[in-house]
Amino acid sequence: MLQRQRVEQRQASQIALTRAENCVIVHHNSTTKHAPLTRNTMVWENDTTQVPLDDGTNVCNLGGTTAVVRGGKATNIATVQRADMKRFVEITNANSSKN
Repeated sequence: MLQRQRVEQRQASQIALTRAENCVIVHHNSTTKHAPLTRNTMVWENDTTQVPLDDGTNVCNLGGTTAVVRGGKATNIATVQRADMKRFVEITNANSSKN
């Protein structure tokens, strides 16, 4: 049971790292602070207009959690493991500097 959980966490971490390569970093527009991503969280382009992101958009937060937008909501949550957090930050920082 524990071994299976570790394998699932490792797989989720790899998924999160892959998504990080082209994710939209989400944060609270009013505070610019880390926004938690949980299943069915509404994800908008900005808090003022509340226009949802397109289906299929990868989103991530600074805590290492990623999701895929479906119907304006975060779905398919995957979080990096602590051991992969440094790589996640490197990837998201590289993407931020491109924009």
